[in-house]
Amino acid sequence: MVFIYCWFCLGDLPQRKSANWKLASLKWRRNSRTKEHRTSCCPRSAGGSTCRRSKCSQNWPPSAWNSRGWRNKDLKAKNQELEGQARLKTMKRIEALESKISALQDQLDMSAKDQAVMAKTNRKLERKCKEGMQQVEEERRHADQYKEQRSVDEAEEENTRLATAKRRIQRELDDVTEANEELTREVQSLRNRLRGRGGGGPSGRSGYTTPPEPRRKTTRGDRSGDAGEGDASLDADAEV
Repeated sequence: MVFIYCWFCLGDLPQRKSANWKLASLKWRRNSRTKEHRTSCCPRSAGGSTCRRSKCSQNWPPSAWNSRGWRNKDLKAKNQELEGQARLKTMKRIEALESKISALQDQLDMSAKDQAVMAKTNRKLERKCKEGMQQVEEERRHADQYKEQRSVDEAEEENTRLATAKRRIQRELDDVTEANEELTREVQSLRNRLRGRGGGGPSGRSGYTTPPEPRRKTTRGDRSGDAGEGDASLDADAEV
């Protein structure tokens, strides 16, 4: 406030200086004329009571002196009036600037409040955004777990299906192996009968037949070999 007042006072300083300068110039002229009258045109050595110059202030009538005094009073009044006007303008400008400053301060306070509200809203939005991101991440993790669980279930189902198919094939293989063994025994018995009939030995005369070989346990590798032997024996019987 002091700075603004000084600034406006300095702004009106030229007007004050001009008024003071006019008043000072008038005083200086009057003093210079009086001094000139005392030194040059009215020497005391001459002993004259009046000045020889027609325009000397000593020769002025009282009315002239009165008019000059009134002029000085008018100038002083005008100077005071100008100072009052300048002071009034300065006060008005100060009041206008104070009102502007108050308005700007109110606007600054409102902007600060708006900024605080916006910051609070921004924090809420950031919190909601974080919660949304966490929820999306949780849903994505659940989806991945569901996919993995589904893949595991599908793999277990496939394993179960393959195990069932394996058991079915194993049963079929066991059935085929048993059938092959039965056929092998029959072929062996037929071969023994044919040998007994065609040999003409004691066994053929007495009607005694060679007993079949005892059944033995076979493995998977032996089963394939037995199947081959059975096929060979069948071929031999066919030739006979």
